[in-house]
Amino acid sequence: FTIKNFGTAEITDNIQLSCEIRDSLDVLAYSALSTYLGGLAVNATAQVSFSGAWAPDEIGIYSVKIWTDLTGDVNPVNDTMIIETEVVQHYGTGGPDAMGYQWIDNYEPNGPEYNWIDISETGESAIMYEPGVSFAGDDNMSPPIPFGFNFPYYGIDRDSFYVDTNGEILLADNTWYNHYPNVGWNYDGNMFNYITPIPGENSMPALIAVFWDDLHADAGTGDVYFQTFGTAPDRYCVVQWNNLRFHPGSVIDTTLCFEAIFYETGDILFQYKNVVLGQSGSVAPHDNGRSSTIGIQNDTYDIGLSYLFELVENQSYIGVEPIGNLIQNETAILFFNIDNQAPFFTFDGKGNTFDNTPEVKVKIADMSGIQYDTLYYDIGNGWQAITHSNFTEPDLYTYQLPEIPNSTTVNYYFAATDNSGEHYRGTMPENAPVEYISFEILPTSENVKVLLAYSGSQDYNNIEFDKYIAAFDSQSITYDIYNWEEYNSYRITDNYDIIFMYGRSMGHGTEEDTLCLALMEFLDKGTNENPKNIFTAADDIANNAYALYSYQMYDRPLVKFYYAYLRGRYIPTGNGGGTDGIGGPTIYDYSEGSILITDESVIGNANQELPTYSNSPDVLNVGACPEVYQNEVLNPEISSITAFIFEDGPISGQAYAYHDACALSLDNLIYKSFFTSFDISQFTNDDDINMIIQEAFVWFDYTTGIEPNPISDEQFVTVYPNPGNGIFNIEISNKEMPNSSIQIFNSQGKIIFQKELSDYTETIDISNFDKGIYLLKVTSENKSIFKKLINVHP
Repeated sequence: FTIKNFGTAEITDNIQLSCEIRDSLDVLAYSALSTYLGGLAVNATAQVSFSGAWAPDEIGIYSVKIWTDLTGDVNPVNDTMIIETEVVQHYGTGGPDAMGYQWIDNYEPNGPEYNWIDISETGESAIMYEPGVSFAGDDNMSPPIPFGFNFPYYGIDRDSFYVDTNGEILLADNTWYNHYPNVGWNYDGNMFNYITPIPGENSMPALIAVFWDDLHADAGTGDVYFQTFGTAPDRYCVVQWNNLRFHPGSVIDTTLCFEAIFYETGDILFQYKNVVLGQSGSVAPHDNGRSSTIGIQNDTYDIGLSYLFELVENQSYIGVEPIGNLIQNETAILFFNIDNQAPFFTFDGKGNTFDNTPEVKVKIADMSGIQYDTLYYDIGNGWQAITHSNFTEPDLYTYQLPEIPNSTTVNYYFAATDNSGEHYRGTMPENAPVEYISFEILPTSENVKVLLAYSGSQDYNNIEFDKYIAAFDSQSITYDIYNWEEYNSYRITDNYDIIFMYGRSMGHGTEEDTLCLALMEFLDKGTNENPKNIFTAADDIANNAYALYSYQMYDRPLVKFYYAYLRGRYIPTGNGGGTDGIGGPTIYDYSEGSILITDESVIGNANQELPTYSNSPDVLNVGACPEVYQNEVLNPEISSITAFIFEDGPISGQAYAYHDACALSLDNLIYKSFFTSFDISQFTNDDDINMIIQEAFVWFDYTTGIEPNPISDEQFVTVYPNPGNGIFNIEISNKEMPNSSIQIFNSQGKIIFQKELSDYTETIDISNFDKGIYLLKVTSENKSIFKKLINVHP
């Protein structure tokens, strides 16, 4: 503490100071005395150090009182100082994570010893490593730099690393590094260490965050060096950030120095020589890592450890977590691994498929490697085992299943044993084979006529899928589901007569082209006697098709599907149209508005108004088939008609594209199509959504084709309570549904629960899943029944 200006009293050369520290309950925690020897002049300043040390027993707020013991002081008011200080928790150890990684720092017993290795004079510059480059010290990611040995990290041997000026390293290929002299090569590093916690930041594969912050290396002062030492099997590579500064703010003459040491054994040691600059002039503090992230994560972002993490909400700095792990000078943190974990599986699931010889892919990782791996599958005749048919680095295992007939449910699970001395074995799901994963070979039955082709990645809020499921259930529709984004190629089987396809924000890549090829082939199979039908709800199809068509890219399937098959057009921005017919080109958020049903519409009642809450429906126009495609389609002269138009909106109560089209219909004799640039979740009222789906089925002449489905007949399957708080009771008719099994699908079409029933009553618990609409499928010897489950558990 510094105490200034004791007053005007005569000061002797012996000043006795006393100190007490009390906790929040006013309990005396520490007391000490210290004597300062030496002559002091009036108004002099003295720096006093107290002998001894005190360590708090508990975290909390403590009051520090310091006072002088002077006689004859005529101004005793300033002889006492009281300061409050907070004692916070420091975490000197952490882990293990799912792969056995742990950390320990030098403040813990048996922790690593801080021993700075200086390579600033002997190491090679990572910034200047690529031939021909000029020095670039801001947001710069190096090319791959060799370790000089194989470094094991999360079960994969790495021979090189990418290092960034912003205090982090990536041990896997990434999207950040730009090869010199590509545009942006000297601004390719990632400074944004606060977007997602570690693990979880999906732009940073195999991340080593040593002191991840917005840092800057000034030419001639700062640099990032690397150097490898030793001989096998005890080699190690040092990566040193030397004399850097924080990019925001200013500091006069102090610089950052820290390093990471990679040992051939797999250990990683972080060392911090100086992290205190006295930096100022920034919106956030930076000293001691107050805006830094420190930790590690694997290639797939789902396993890792965070030592210190920056917190930012709504672009505003909050602080770091945990506050007790702020970095001090001469700190050392060791990340190490003890393989006492079973192999770890990373699997995104496999949806329904049209492929009769499907492949299943899974990532299996373990620090000691995989000794045995197996896929167990059951297609109705018991569990069978196969090993992988292909292995792709770093840890992707592919299993080739034999030919499987249509309408087959494939149940499966994974198992793997590692190479450790204990030979740990793991399965996915963890309690397999009691639990297992499933998909179906479509169609589920030759009698199913309706396919819901859903978007597996674009339904960001898990809303639209639920809306379709609810609308289909209200019509007692038997249907199959298929994720059109999952597979590189597919052919839609001939049994379907109707396809409902949606995509919230359609792109113009290979996934969309693959989809459009399949849909055009499907529509071409229609005849006058048995037309095919398609309902499409997708924003950005029109916009992207227009852009490609303008560049005469007529061979693109997306363009042909929209212009030649849906017979759509697009009104671009500048002509009163654009990508948001409700809010207009300057609105980048949701807008309240409405659409109006036209006199010509095949869906809804003329002049019926439907409220919406939308965020960018394209502005459409009608047309016949363009001349460039007329020899490739039937009935090219038939034009689409306007079904829905924009009505209300935020511009003086009207939509930006007032009375322009937002939905088109087409009766091409061999097929019928209905296209809307709204995804149906943007219609405000569920009753309107159900009406649209119901009348689409009527127009598609499917009212006579609806198979009797006991979904609404309580004598066959009863579910209560529904809606429920995660707990549902299911009762099944013994007579009508013998030998039943149940499956529950989430909004992505993935099975979350399944069971063979030995009785005809069952209680299921899905309270650990998000609230929303789920699909129950009850299958017996001769039929399947679908019911929606409404989970209101928060």
